[in-house]
Amino acid sequence: MGLPNQRRIHLVRHGEVENPKGIHYGRIPGFSLSSSGREQARAAGKYLRDHTTDARIVSSPLERAQETAALIADELGERLAQDIETDVRLTEAGSWRQGLPRAFEARTYLARALDLAGRPKDEPPPEIARRMQTAVSDVLDAMESQREAVFVSHQTPIRLLCVAVEHAGKITPRFFPWLYFRTRCHPGSVTTLVFEGASFRGLEYWEPT
Repeated sequence: MGLPNQRRIHLVRHGEVENPKGIHYGRIPGFSLSSSGREQARAAGKYLRDHTTDARIVSSPLERAQETAALIADELGERLAQDIETDVRLTEAGSWRQGLPRAFEARTYLARALDLAGRPKDEPPPEIARRMQTAVSDVLDAMESQREAVFVSHQTPIRLLCVAVEHAGKITPRFFPWLYFRTRCHPGSVTTLVFEGASFRGLEYWEPT
C-alpha cells in the first residue's frame, strides 16, 4: 500500500474479450469480456483489495473496460471511495485496422490501405500518451486524503503511458518501438505508477496467473 507520502495510480488492462470472429475490435461497441476475462478482472480486484485502502475507479467508456471496472468494484467493496467514473481519455487507441480480421487477408487489408478517405485513422503515439498523462495529472491534482486511484484502460494506452512516464514524457520514433514492445501488459494485469507529489518514483507490475 506504500508509504504515507506516496500516491499510486493502478493501471488495469481489461480482461480477455469474447471475440469469436477474431477481428481487431478497437473502439467498436459491443465487445464484452469472455469467461476468462471476467476471472482475470476478479483476480485484479482481489489483488487491489489487498494493496489499496480507499481507491477510486476511473474507467474507459468501452464495454470491456466498464465490465472490468464493475468486477473490481465488487471485490473492493467498502474500500471503493466513490462510484465508478468514466473518462474518455482512457479509451482504446484509434487504429486503421479496426474491424479487420487479425489473421492477415491480403485483399481485405489492401482494400483498407487504399481507402485513404474512409478508413479509421491511427492515433499518433504521442497523442495517446499525452491524453493518458493528462488524466493521471488531473487525478493526482484532485487527491487530498485519498492516495490511490484505479484506471481501467487498454493495452496500447497503458503501455504508452508507462513509456512516457519512465522516460520523462519523451516518445520519439527513434526509440519508441523497442520501449513499447518490452512493456508488459497482460489482460487483467495491474501496472502501478508510484508518485511522491508530482514526481514519478517507480513502477510495479502484477498479472493474473
